[in-house]
Amino acid sequence: MPIFVCDDNALIAMMLEDLIETLGHRCCGVASAFSPALEGAVENGATLALVDLDLADGATGLTLVGALAEHDIPSIIISGQAHSVPPGHGAVALFEKPVDEVALSAAIQRVVG
Repeated sequence: MPIFVCDDNALIAMMLEDLIETLGHRCCGVASAFSPALEGAVENGATLALVDLDLADGATGLTLVGALAEHDIPSIIISGQAHSVPPGHGAVALFEKPVDEVALSAAIQRVVG
């Protein structure tokens, strides 16, 4: 499954990319800001996106989750401020950093079906 990563912290983005591949999936791109993430996920055929709440360009991950949903790309929010995400956020799952590998794997499997 091609999974796109959007996180403003390059180290965390690399760790998520490695984790995706460890879980047997393919990372189809990484971005730190709204427009490159949306464009990259759509152009690279992402079937899921892992999204942080804080993006490098000042946009919010919630805005990105909504935009990705318009392209039928579900999202999982992974953030240090996951506790502040309001109900109805639109993501298929929500995790606090650092993310638990087993829980993330299970959430990805729910999306895969």
